[in-house]
Amino acid sequence: NPGFPYGFYTVVYRPYERYNANASINHKIFDDHLEAFANSYYVRNQSFNQLAPSPLAGQTLPASNYWYQQLFGAQATGPLRFSYRPVEFGPRQTFTDFESFHNVFGLRGRINESSWKWETAFMYDRVTTTERQTGGVVGANYDKLLADKTSSAFNVFGYTPIGGSSPVVPQSTLSSLSGTAYSFSADSIFLGDAHVGGQVFDLPAGAVEASLGSEYRQVKGSSEPDIAIQNGLIRPFNISQPLIASRDVHSFFGEVLVPVLGKDQNVPLVHSLTFSHAGRYESFSDVGNTHYKPSFNFRWQPIDKQLTLRGSYAEGYIAPGFDQLYQLPGQDFTELYNPRSEEH
Repeated sequence: NPGFPYGFYTVVYRPYERYNANASINHKIFDDHLEAFANSYYVRNQSFNQLAPSPLAGQTLPASNYWYQQLFGAQATGPLRFSYRPVEFGPRQTFTDFESFHNVFGLRGRINESSWKWETAFMYDRVTTTERQTGGVVGANYDKLLADKTSSAFNVFGYTPIGGSSPVVPQSTLSSLSGTAYSFSADSIFLGDAHVGGQVFDLPAGAVEASLGSEYRQVKGSSEPDIAIQNGLIRPFNISQPLIASRDVHSFFGEVLVPVLGKDQNVPLVHSLTFSHAGRYESFSDVGNTHYKPSFNFRWQPIDKQLTLRGSYAEGYIAPGFDQLYQLPGQDFTELYNPRSEEH
């Protein structure tokens, strides 16, 4: 709507409140050979956003509308196409409540008096989001009142001042049209892993080091919009469908570090040269396995520690998300930032 005062409604800074608490503990059970550790945190964010009143574009006003007949009389012989932004309902507002829980517990230690160390841990994370949207229009009631032949019909011809109340539409009518919608989402991950690493043998430039490990993850995600959002009953809120999905992931990984040359070898332009190789394999219960994904790295100090050059090559894999795999078609309008006006 060119000329519409969006800035009157849109908030420049989205207010939010944040609460958090965290705790951690480490306890040596048997010196460096066995240690227990745990950490946990809780975070809650509450935010608010506001947009201009609902845009109801491409609406059809039936010829039976009482106010249409009153204004145009005999000329009101057919439906009238119109676009309308009902400021009578006030702005659209979104209230979001975000909660995050994180918990880790594990054991770690050193094997005898060697350089080999081990660790095993379990983690559980859960993130939930509850969203409430207000300022929408109940579509079925709106269509019914547009077609009403009595003076109770919705009057789209009246002028409502910005921030004011409608002089032609009674509050009781507005209350019957005002709509609120809710949605809830939850994502969680349970993870267990174990790894061990240390020095394997010595070379002239230093010790060769290696590590091995494995990991198990169970990932769950869900999105639960209410019936109004699923069926587009409240305009103009975006339509979306429920989603419930999960996957199990098994992983194996390892790394080896080889010091090739050191300062004691007296090689020109080589104060230190180290190569390392790492690899990871993952198997997903829903999208198959990644095959072996390697990485190669080098670290070169040509003069001394003041200058270090590094290089690497790695292959990776990003599993498609639940929304990419299982989300049913819906509706969405991306919010864009206007750098010229500094508005959304």
